[in-house]
Amino acid sequence: MSDSKSKYFLKQIFWQSYADENFYQIVKKLGVNFSSWPDTNEYLICKNFEKLALEKNHAVAVFQLDLEIPEDVFKSILTEEEIKIFYSEHLLKVLALDLANKIKSNPENTSELCEEFLNKKVSTASFFSITESVEKFVLENEEKIKNDSQKVIIKGFEILSETISGFNVGRVTIITAHSGFGKSNLALNILKNAMKSGLRSIFINMEMELFDITKRFLQSEYSMRQSEFERSEYISKITKNTDSWMLYGQNTYFTNGSSLSLSEIQSLVIEVKRKQGIDLVFVDYDQKVLSDVDDDSEEWKFIQKTVERLEAIAKREKVHVILFSQTDEDKGGMPRASKRAIQPASSVIYFHKDQNENIIFDFIKNRFGPTNIKILVHYDPTTSFIVEDKVLDQSIPQKTSTGFKRRTDVFG
Repeated sequence: MSDSKSKYFLKQIFWQSYADENFYQIVKKLGVNFSSWPDTNEYLICKNFEKLALEKNHAVAVFQLDLEIPEDVFKSILTEEEIKIFYSEHLLKVLALDLANKIKSNPENTSELCEEFLNKKVSTASFFSITESVEKFVLENEEKIKNDSQKVIIKGFEILSETISGFNVGRVTIITAHSGFGKSNLALNILKNAMKSGLRSIFINMEMELFDITKRFLQSEYSMRQSEFERSEYISKITKNTDSWMLYGQNTYFTNGSSLSLSEIQSLVIEVKRKQGIDLVFVDYDQKVLSDVDDDSEEWKFIQKTVERLEAIAKREKVHVILFSQTDEDKGGMPRASKRAIQPASSVIYFHKDQNENIIFDFIKNRFGPTNIKILVHYDPTTSFIVEDKVLDQSIPQKTSTGFKRRTDVFG
């Protein structure tokens, strides 16, 4: 973590606290204390603001300081989870540099300065007694039972849903596949079935133009081949039964294909969540996500940051994030990152073809369910249609001429 990134993060906390009293109350609750920041000129404003806000109130502090808010303050809207994850680390980085400068100027006071530094270490962790924890659990669980929302199940992917204990809020699921295998097709098929299951979703599409992704969606919905769009007859096909995209489509959204930074993704999710109440966020795919600031980190480190940030968004905004990721032949289904990068994810699912030529979901990680399970999948690349079939009995060779046994409830 560079000095410039740490300073950028701290300044974002300050300016958002200055601009928004509600945010200021949140950061105070999380243990942020501007008066403990370095005693350098660039943090003097922060310390003066804190002093006035504590002596009087937020409004008086803003009025008396009368500061001009930088234009890029809300480029990145910080979440509570992000502050919990990063605040101490960023502050200690800046304080450590400040300590080094002080020791250099006053080497005779090294011991006192080091003690002062150690006393400034902060924690943003919340803690609850066992009694409080049980009471919170019972209240939340009874609410879920009442609303039948203990497990969020997506039709057409019921086995997958049950295996990960539901596409519940506050979690990140990573689905990996080799380049060109069908990540986007799978994402669209899960999306359309989520739509029919009554779930509201946003598909953050960073790979295709809106025209192309809409065409791919229609292909999978109506089992249409590419050639059918070359003649206007396709219109009668999609208007004959409009239940899916007319009835449910108002609650499902595509972005236009532009690559977005993590902050832009976060701002978009916050906006759509508050306006439309979405349940699921599809991100297609990790390597298309842009860095917020100049970042020379290795690819795996950036992917790790992406997963951590998406988990923070999932928890703060009460959504389930499904992140699609490329894997390489030698990765065995792992994203192009270290094992540490997938730690925040609840589940990591490898979408691939096994040694018997069956197309399957293979579970690399599954925090809320088993990993020793493989789900047989039907995939027709000519129409982009994908649906799960059944749990694969690994003790019996399952290969058929098509690689799957047909689901009569889906295919007839």
